[in-house]
Amino acid sequence: MQKIQIQELYNKNLTAMGQFFKDCHQFLSQYVPFDGDNLFVAGGFFPRKFHNLKLRDIDVFVNSQEYLEFLLEEYKNLDWQVKTQEKYNLPGTEGPKRIHYLCTKQDENEHIEIDLVPFHDPKSPEYIKTFDLNICQIAMDENFVYFVDEQTVINDLSNKHMRFTGNCKETTFHRVVKYTKLGYEMTYADMTNVSYMYMNKEFLKTK
Repeated sequence: MQKIQIQELYNKNLTAMGQFFKDCHQFLSQYVPFDGDNLFVAGGFFPRKFHNLKLRDIDVFVNSQEYLEFLLEEYKNLDWQVKTQEKYNLPGTEGPKRIHYLCTKQDENEHIEIDLVPFHDPKSPEYIKTFDLNICQIAMDENFVYFVDEQTVINDLSNKHMRFTGNCKETTFHRVVKYTKLGYEMTYADMTNVSYMYMNKEFLKTK
């Protein structure tokens, strides 16, 4: 994993990309109570924010049950609406249902949604290595911005290009369609790999 120290973003003249991550940190700090390594933000926030696209939600990965309970109370006390949502595992797989918590609030003219995710493994920014699209393989906590491949993801964000990482999820195909509609492009070879792996996953679910 590669990383940039957040403090450096406030201490020196910045490149355009450095300014972007500083702006992200300042924006997120309004809604996410960063606290050491207790949580991190990752996922679709960064590719949307980079091109000023409408934010759908902010995925906040919480690294312990104790801190999750603290956060839920914190958001409730600040008059956020908190709703429990269940995501079922794929048919034929072991383990409990995946539960996450959606916190929503109308902030002036902006509708903010925070998706608190406690079921990730490992409980650290290393989890982004499991993501299916490289443009989402960015994480931010209180002290660092994390990357799987910093230079590639920065170039791809700049060029609105996305790469399939080989980690096929049940939602990968739909996510590719979603980001394509947002203007991101993928090579034909990557699209073929996504289709092949997704169709095989769908086939295996029926066995």
